[in-house]
Amino acid sequence: LKASLALGVSASGTAIILAVTMGGMTVGSLLMGAWLRHREPRYPVCWYGLLEGIIGCSGLALHPLFAWLERIDSATFPKAPGIVPWVYLFGIITILGLPTMAMGATLPLLGLTAKRYQTSIALLYAPNTFGAAIGTLYLALAVLPALGVWKSALIVSGINISIALMSLFLAAGAKFSEGGLLAVNQDHPSRRGNAAGSPVGRLAWRAEF
Repeated sequence: LKASLALGVSASGTAIILAVTMGGMTVGSLLMGAWLRHREPRYPVCWYGLLEGIIGCSGLALHPLFAWLERIDSATFPKAPGIVPWVYLFGIITILGLPTMAMGATLPLLGLTAKRYQTSIALLYAPNTFGAAIGTLYLALAVLPALGVWKSALIVSGINISIALMSLFLAAGAKFSEGGLLAVNQDHPSRRGNAAGSPVGRLAWRAEF
């Protein structure tokens, strides 16, 4: 919504926002997947928390960053209207690149979690996606009309940051517990197949909500 206010509601503006969002998620997923092939973290929930923290902090920065992009647009259009689409593109990449890459990077971590618990990734990704759908509807129909863009952004960012703190807390607690959360292996059959109902499964739902 803030991007639409900055760029205007147009086919080209919408295409740029969608392309950067999906492209950033793709790059983030590929980079995390490549990293996980060479190193498998003992506590993926810790990395999940760091990514959620990046997303939350980036959300807090959206308001001033889009205001900055609006000023650049206003200064550029009278002098060189032909390059405005490129200004849009690079501006949106600058603003949304990091958080969308962090969003995409969470998916390989969910895959690693499913592997640790010997369960289907669908059991983790389904609540993740369902939470995104419910959260989007609730935000658009209830929160935005009541509170406006900036306060809504603060709430959503606060949720992401709280999930980041919860994830880091779980990871820290796992280091002091026998076996440890997500530090399980195939020698612990009692923990297999329970990822969706685990704290991480619930975090996956809340993260997208």
